Amino acid sequence: MNRIIVLSEQQAAQIVKEAAQIAVAAALNEWERLANEQTASDPLLTKKEAGQLLSVSPSTVDKLYYEGKLKGYRIGTGVRFKRSEVLAYIERNKIEN
Repeated sequence: MNRIIVLSEQQAAQIVKEAAQIAVAAALNEWERLANEQTASDPLLTKKEAGQLLSVSPSTVDKLYYEGKLKGYRIGTGVRFKRSEVLAYIERNKIEN
């Protein structure tokens, strides 16, 4: 059996508003979940750790960062480097035979 429901403009607006709030909350929760998942699988490295991964000194990591060759993230007063981006830097600088 089909029913026809008649809503006032205010009632319809309220339903749309509540649906939008639910959708936005769900999207934010999913974004936060993905961000946490990404951080867990792609840790931030200190200058020393990035240098160890690259087999260079921390001062060389600094140089790469200041030259814009390696992307860094300011955390407090220090700079951190995503492990995946350090590995991508290595791949970009691979020498082909």
